[in-house]
Amino acid sequence: MMRLNSTGFAILGAGLIAISFGLARFAFGLFVPPIRDELGLSSYVIGISPSPSWPCSG
Repeated sequence: MMRLNSTGFAILGAGLIAISFGLARFAFGLFVPPIRDELGLSSYVIGISPSPSWPCSG
């Protein structure tokens, strides 16, 4: 088995984080209609709500 150096480990970790964020954003999209209906939120509010975390994910 090949050992990872620190750069390879960092790249692997960044890739796993990117995949996790992508899956979380996809899952959020699946739950938007029930959330919007239950809380009576507009499309604008439901779209702007995850925006504050966007600068942290990139």
